[in-house]
Amino acid sequence: MTRCEIPDDRALEPGPEKDHARLCRAILLVLACYAAAVTFITNALFRILPTTDGFIPTQVIPLYVAMCVHAVTASVALAGFLFIRRRRNVTLKGPRILLITCILFMPISLDVIAGVFFPPPDDRDTVLQPHPTRGWSHRPMATGDYFGMPTRINSLGLRGEEFPIKKPQGEFRVLFVGDSITLGLGLAEDKTYVRLIHPLLATALPTYSVRMVNAGCTGYTTWQEADYLENEGLKLSPDLVVLNFCLNDLLDVLNTEGRLVRGRPWIREYPPLNHISGLARMAAHYWDRYRAKQIREHGLWTNENVFGAPPNEHIGFETFFEETLPPRIVTAWNRIFEDLSDFDKACKRAGVPWVLLSLPIRIKMPPDAGAKRIIARLNGWAASKGVPHLDVTEAFVEWADRTKTPAETLFNDEVHPSPEGSRIIAEELARFIISEKLLKPAGRTGQDAPAAP
Repeated sequence: MTRCEIPDDRALEPGPEKDHARLCRAILLVLACYAAAVTFITNALFRILPTTDGFIPTQVIPLYVAMCVHAVTASVALAGFLFIRRRRNVTLKGPRILLITCILFMPISLDVIAGVFFPPPDDRDTVLQPHPTRGWSHRPMATGDYFGMPTRINSLGLRGEEFPIKKPQGEFRVLFVGDSITLGLGLAEDKTYVRLIHPLLATALPTYSVRMVNAGCTGYTTWQEADYLENEGLKLSPDLVVLNFCLNDLLDVLNTEGRLVRGRPWIREYPPLNHISGLARMAAHYWDRYRAKQIREHGLWTNENVFGAPPNEHIGFETFFEETLPPRIVTAWNRIFEDLSDFDKACKRAGVPWVLLSLPIRIKMPPDAGAKRIIARLNGWAASKGVPHLDVTEAFVEWADRTKTPAETLFNDEVHPSPEGSRIIAEELARFIISEKLLKPAGRTGQDAPAAP
């Protein structure tokens, strides 16, 4: 008797090797179609772009390279597709490798192509960005050669290293608010008076960790500084605030109404993001376009071209020193004092002491009668509000007399101090803060403040 053999149904089914082959062919076909489509599109762009107004010559080589790479990729994927069609047995390793290759290649290729049309910007373009209420601000995490000096901006939009918003226990925090003088335009970070004053105050307050926060921003005037303090600065829980004032603040409020600002030529409408990823730069570009649209609708800028240069009307510093001031200058001073009053009210509501720091300009060194009238005007306002006021003009003059060096050498230009000027400001301000017993951490009494040297 012969033995009956029962057929095995599993032998009739296709093996897993055939499924792997199908999967490989599908992945290769998708990759080939994707690469071919990108090749076709880049080829079309390569022919069309040179005839457009926005064409950038530096786009030619990257676009050509991207086209060639995708053409080669499409050819290789198609050849692999045809090769695997002739093979019956394919292990699971094949689909896995191809799937990983596709997952890596497609987003990287998209990122590279996006990067061609959204190239990394010039370093200087990355520092400032449009702001819906103050006109502009620092772009968080920006780095660049800003006005000739390497500058780093932290995640809070402030110059300097990273630090937490919430103040750690045992930290004494000083917030410096101002314009490009506070920022340290043209100076290395360690040469700004904000950085130079740190060891002086840290020595006077040894039981605390002292942190200096540089909230200076190029081009800001008093109302923008008050806006920053109320909406952002006080959230950092400062124990002391220092506001820098210079006569260029008075220039900035002329020819404008209310809290309006003139367009600044160094602020681009769409300041590009300096990021390694082309897709990230593209996303930032369209996000910035949306924010710029908001600024236009807000009506903050006074120019017809909201991101253009200011009008040609110009009043020099000399006008401010006349014995009888023109009505426009008187109006500008009134607006300055209104802004300073807003700053004062915000500090008092928060229970934070503050110092008004006024700095001289180069053309009035040594100071004449007109410059002394300016100092007296600021002294009068500060006394009426009970605000400590320090003017460092006399310190500059004393240094010039002692060293037999012209005081003008303490400036890099009309208003910005040199490294030596910054050192004098830091020393004078430290002595003033200590003598006024302003080193009082929040919740402490005046007897805890160190004595003046």
